[in-house]
Amino acid sequence: MTRPALLLDLDGTVVDAVPDFAAAMNRLMAALGLPEVSGPEIAGYLGDGPRKLVERVLAARDRPMDE
Repeated sequence: MTRPALLLDLDGTVVDAVPDFAAAMNRLMAALGLPEVSGPEIAGYLGDGPRKLVERVLAARDRPMDE
């Protein structure tokens, strides 16, 4: 049996999630005692999932992510 499906990628098309990502990342940065990220900075790191996002932000602050 075949079922119809409609898949949507809302981020950046219908929904601007950059402020939400920045807020979440800045909570992590505060917990680690690191400088906050800006919306434009974090927008450049998006696209490969949350793990890569955290890795990129930490690498930009010379803090490698521990496994």
